Amino acid sequence: MTTTPLDGDFDPFSPEIMADPYPAYADLLRSGEPVYLRRRDMWVVTRYDDVRAAVKDHERLSSADGIAYDRSRLPILFGVDPPDHTRLRRLISRDFTPRAAGTWRPLVERICAELVAEAMSAGEATGEVELVRRVLVPLPVRVIAALLGIPGDDVERFKTWSEGVIEGFNANARLKARPAPGQEEAVGETERRRAAKRALSAVASISVYFHTLLEERRARPEGDDLISRLLAANEERLRDDELVWLCLALLVGGNETTTHLLGNLCAALLDNPEQYRLLRERPELAEAAIEETLRYDPPVQSVFRSATADLEIGAGRVPRGSR
Repeated sequence: MTTTPLDGDFDPFSPEIMADPYPAYADLLRSGEPVYLRRRDMWVVTRYDDVRAAVKDHERLSSADGIAYDRSRLPILFGVDPPDHTRLRRLISRDFTPRAAGTWRPLVERICAELVAEAMSAGEATGEVELVRRVLVPLPVRVIAALLGIPGDDVERFKTWSEGVIEGFNANARLKARPAPGQEEAVGETERRRAAKRALSAVASISVYFHTLLEERRARPEGDDLISRLLAANEERLRDDELVWLCLALLVGGNETTTHLLGNLCAALLDNPEQYRLLRERPELAEAAIEETLRYDPPVQSVFRSATADLEIGAGRVPRGSR
């Protein structure tokens, strides 16, 4: 086990660290091997080669307890191991190749143009545009909803449900505090429970909606949306509940992350005006700018696994059962 100033009191999910994690990351990287954080009872792996090897070691590092900090077993795409993960991913992989994604371009450009025009119009009086709230927040859910064939009137409901699920994940990441003397529960624990209930309610609402949508698509199988194609190409004979969780993964997994990625990119360009000018002069660099943002300031800062056996990572030994 590595002994560093990060051990003990360091909490990667504290508001201060989450606001600016990079100084702490620098310390983690300097350690050069897995670091055990006692306060969170978890191991942190940072070296590129170690991380790359870890995410491929499905036998000893499992996703079955969920990929967020709190252990939660859900039959969702990013919460199962091979062969189930392989079976689920195979069904949607053909619709997410670079060539297939390229066919979405007209749709994405149309939605972007509509949202930007609406934001510009709303900002005429003040001369300011609320880019995040009016463009970056609604963009992903409108694109995903269109791909899934969800009617436009239901998009706002889906955004609310998605936010409820993400709120539950975020609440579970907060460290459980001990109650003060005379208190039945710690401050913040009530909000944790409320967030968990909202997340469960959101999942239940999404599940009912998608089950209904599956029946509608079976009754009218001529559609070209993603759900219709999933039903038509279901060689794996997935059950309806598996298809529902697959749709939920697409809805939630690509929603908040895309908003945060684009927000981080815009913030980085505004902080570095020379890069902003370069990108305007050479729009062909847009793809590289997205890839660099994923490295420089990614929307997801951690992914968790559970050790199913004792294993050596770098110079550290991670015991079975660890996160």
